[in-house]
Amino acid sequence: MLLAGPGSDQAARQLRELMPDRLVVTTATSLAEAQLLLARGGVDGVLVDAGGLGVAAVVGELQRAAPDVAVVVCGTDPANPPTGTGADGTAFWLHEPPAGLLARGVLHAVARHRAEVWSQQLHTLLSAAPDGMVVLDPDGVVRYANKAAADLLGPSGGEDLLGRSVELPAGRQRREVELTRGGSRRLGEVRGVDVDWLGTPARLAVIQDTTEQRLVLDRLREAEKSETIGRLAGGLAHDFNNLLTVVRTSLELIETEPGLSETTCQLLGAIRNASERASTLTRQLLTFGRRSARDPGPVDLNGVVRRAADLLHRLLREDIELAVRLEPELGLVEADTGELEQVVLNLALHARDELPDGGRIAVETERRELDPAAATGLGLLPGRYAVLTVRDNGPGMAEELTASLFEPFTRPAGRARRTGLGLASSYVVADRCGGTIAVDSAPGAGTAFRVYLPATATSSQPTAPAEPVVAGRGGQTVLLVEDEPEVRRLTRMVLEREGFTVLDADGAATALAILERHGSAIDLLLTDVVMPGMNGFELADAASRRHPQIRRLFMSGYPDAPRPATARPDHLLAKPFTSAELLRRTAEALAGGHPGGHPG
Repeated sequence: MLLAGPGSDQAARQLRELMPDRLVVTTATSLAEAQLLLARGGVDGVLVDAGGLGVAAVVGELQRAAPDVAVVVCGTDPANPPTGTGADGTAFWLHEPPAGLLARGVLHAVARHRAEVWSQQLHTLLSAAPDGMVVLDPDGVVRYANKAAADLLGPSGGEDLLGRSVELPAGRQRREVELTRGGSRRLGEVRGVDVDWLGTPARLAVIQDTTEQRLVLDRLREAEKSETIGRLAGGLAHDFNNLLTVVRTSLELIETEPGLSETTCQLLGAIRNASERASTLTRQLLTFGRRSARDPGPVDLNGVVRRAADLLHRLLREDIELAVRLEPELGLVEADTGELEQVVLNLALHARDELPDGGRIAVETERRELDPAAATGLGLLPGRYAVLTVRDNGPGMAEELTASLFEPFTRPAGRARRTGLGLASSYVVADRCGGTIAVDSAPGAGTAFRVYLPATATSSQPTAPAEPVVAGRGGQTVLLVEDEPEVRRLTRMVLEREGFTVLDADGAATALAILERHGSAIDLLLTDVVMPGMNGFELADAASRRHPQIRRLFMSGYPDAPRPATARPDHLLAKPFTSAELLRRTAEALAGGHPGGHPG
């Protein structure tokens, strides 16, 4: 306790005598000395002599120096206490009390001041709490509510709830509720606990706004759903590619038979066209499910648009016109073909959804030379670009709605636009290629997406394929490992017709047994990748350890199957394959590469 004023020494002696174990008393004869002692800390209260230091000013100075310290004033005129003391609680007034009352008054003042400071700090903390806190009496009437609770439960947000009846779920378990924060619908969770409030039973309800959490969970579920669809697409494509391999290989073997009638040849041609379309659809299925392996290289963007347009004619409604205009000398771009096809489809399907009553979609390509100013505006480097534009004549959108178009799972307010990863993944593909996507839209003027991709060549004419390597006949033995019986039977038939000796196995266990008996005579291991038990890469490793001279070629209808980092893409034969592709890749594997281990 700090005693300030001319008579502080006498008062100090009295307090020490009355409460030697409860008070540590320090004295100060001037305001400056009192302020210095307060600055050092450790003072719980100040007792000021009203007749000595000009209390009207002193009390304010002391409370500014130490707002958490109780100030007690002793004086001779209770009708005129010093300014800043009395009923407002900023200081405590004692009118010439006897020594015992003075000591008790000091302790009471300190305790009361501490309680008021603690109450004020608690109120500040509760007001700043992000969760709503409401105290309800047994009749459901609000006796206390912090600011967050008023924002969450008030009819227009921020309204005082005291004295109002509020219905909230009872019990300690979390219960879901609907909230009206700022007049908008929100979601929340409430937990309750029984408490004693000012001596009467009450219930404390803690309310948490879970709207954003729900949105995050919904996005996570959508991502998991997309991943599940991708796995399903990959599994279906694997089986479908095996079936297509059987169809296409059987077709080619039939076509080699002599004496086929013209009608038979026409029917076989129809089957071939249908199988090629089915193969394209399978690749699109993998692209839609984002399960295709990424293999960037020089790509003819015009060719990508043509293939995508064939599929779009089946995906667009009859009331939507599709117009395609391609720049003849567009140039090549460095990208993955499947990813670019996905970009075209994503943008076109987005345009379709902007035309609920029908309309027109234009898909165009052009060359553009970006100068430094134009390139900087797009976040690109200056130079030559191939530009893909997908334009619709729909209602268009305001500028503020285009800002979040490429964020996953967004749906701008008031729009029926598709949500998900379509536009976001398209933007990622363009960025990965060193380009970007720009949006041009205005209400009533439709929407145009422009995909800028760096051009890597002046001509978009496809490069002529290299002459196939011709395999030697006789003395070459192939170990064929395939768990699908029809694929294995027809693949063996094609190889044997070309003079290869074929040993076949329906899985890794049978193949290892054959390697034990004939390993030194085997020139090539031709194996499926995805098989029960040991996969094709593991089988190839086992074969190489025992017979290092064996070369290898892998087959797969599952493009994203895990592969060792050292396995080169040109050692994978994708299903469905033609007889010519099988023979060419077999010849290349036998003629080149490094036997044993994974070619690097």
